[in-house]
Amino acid sequence: IFEERLRNMGMWLKVNGDAIYATKPWRVQNDTLTKDIWYTSKGDSVYAIMLDWPTSGQLDLGAPKTSSSTKVMMLGWATPLKWTAGAGGGIMVRLPTAAPSQLPCQWAWVIQMQGVM
Repeated sequence: IFEERLRNMGMWLKVNGDAIYATKPWRVQNDTLTKDIWYTSKGDSVYAIMLDWPTSGQLDLGAPKTSSSTKVMMLGWATPLKWTAGAGGGIMVRLPTAAPSQLPCQWAWVIQMQGVM
């Protein structure tokens, strides 16, 4: 079981390592609107690490503030994600509609945002 866990962690890091390696804390540690979201940053990217997949298919984040240059991706997913700015700030991200087996990971997922404050 120990070896299996290490292998699974390695597979997760292969997809999501950009959100972990050489990162630093962002201006907030976890989200103000949605629980189980943790932030890191590196360069011009902010990473939101989701520990739970929203059943609605939409991720509502209160901390990031969008700009005209905002881009949103999910690590391990090929196409950009659609998003809208929240009415009172924040961002609403539309997550891929895919079967769990098609998602890049099974345990936690990472949203990469560029052009947010």
